[in-house]
Amino acid sequence: MAIFILFFLCYFLMAIFFRFRLYILFAFIFLFFLFGFSLKNYLNFIDYNILLLFSGTFIIAEGFFLSEIPKKIAFHLIQKAKTLFSSIIIFSILSGFLSSFLENTAVVLILSPIAYSCALYFKTSPLNFIIPLCLASNLQGSATLIGDPPSMILAEKADLKFLDFFFFQGKPSLFFAVQIGFLFSLLTIYFLLKREKEKFAKREKEIEEINIPKRNYLFLILLLLFILSLIIFPKIIKVNNYLFYAGLISLFYAFLTIIFLFIFKLIKPGNFLKILDYETILFLIGIFILIGIFKEGGGLKILKEFFNKIFINFNHQIFIYAFILFIALLFSSFMDNIPFFLLISELIKIFYPQGKMFYLLMFGSLIASTIGGNITPFGAQANIVGIGYLKKKGEKVRFFDFFKLGLPFSLAGTIGSGIFIYFLWK
Repeated sequence: MAIFILFFLCYFLMAIFFRFRLYILFAFIFLFFLFGFSLKNYLNFIDYNILLLFSGTFIIAEGFFLSEIPKKIAFHLIQKAKTLFSSIIIFSILSGFLSSFLENTAVVLILSPIAYSCALYFKTSPLNFIIPLCLASNLQGSATLIGDPPSMILAEKADLKFLDFFFFQGKPSLFFAVQIGFLFSLLTIYFLLKREKEKFAKREKEIEEINIPKRNYLFLILLLLFILSLIIFPKIIKVNNYLFYAGLISLFYAFLTIIFLFIFKLIKPGNFLKILDYETILFLIGIFILIGIFKEGGGLKILKEFFNKIFINFNHQIFIYAFILFIALLFSSFMDNIPFFLLISELIKIFYPQGKMFYLLMFGSLIASTIGGNITPFGAQANIVGIGYLKKKGEKVRFFDFFKLGLPFSLAGTIGSGIFIYFLWK
């Protein structure tokens, strides 16, 4: 019981003091040494496959970011936008598309300066661009295996390959469920910003065209080859541990990315370590250890008894499904979705180790926990990055400014995706 209480106290403190979550997490991990856990236990709790895949994917994405190709793409798209509303939708779609393959915070960092320039171009509040940008980025993170760490966790738990996120067991899979939810979410933006949608641009400030060397397009080729390798590899070689080999593939392309970054002088050799996302890697390691302690310490048994009572009283598939979606949305709105999804996936495996109900709850909880981060300005790292950029520009962002767009966006996306998944896997 002590481990159970300390576990949720750690979660609560990480949610409240989000900026210091890494220090809080490792403080509790050291505290659990007092309960008889050893360093050997901790090393066994870590999922090295996910760490390999995330690290490699992040470096590939960072190379793509430093090449400035996304900025070039965004510039050409915005030239075709004739109205304020269409430009917001274009940026939301571009943000979502890039976030399916790149780390969310990197996408927000790439597009925020251009979105801010567009707000000046259309003489509107930058919030009308930046907030939908963050929302779309978070939502699309669960569309592919490499989009977000929770997607990688799902692939590990459900033994999914890259293409399984598109079609699985002969049915449209997560990618299409996310697109359905995204369509619903875009409709909410349409109605919420309806007053602005008919405004036409009067140039106040030109958006400067970005010129990049042709050689930088090599980073786009590397990204495409990486995705193609993830698709082709399981077709050529039949392996049991797909995620391990996917991690090795990502490290191979990450190595090539680093070599070309040095050759093209986009980074200095001394700055190489700066492109690694140490904070997220350490956070993942800490979360794997924390969940392992919770499992070994009997915490999952206590949760199982609690959920068992709920499932007995509401012994109907749709009620259980709706309850899991609600819990995922609620908790992910104020805490990181990585630890939440790791915990809920372990719980689902206890009740439904396989079968349609397993996939129904896994898919639904992944999307809801990803979308849930959109409800509040501190629910996801991408939101914090976007708001941080606005603050640097002197723009005040109140909680309600974000919440009034984030809540309807999240509810619409979850309902759209949730219904789609339910009718496929019920």
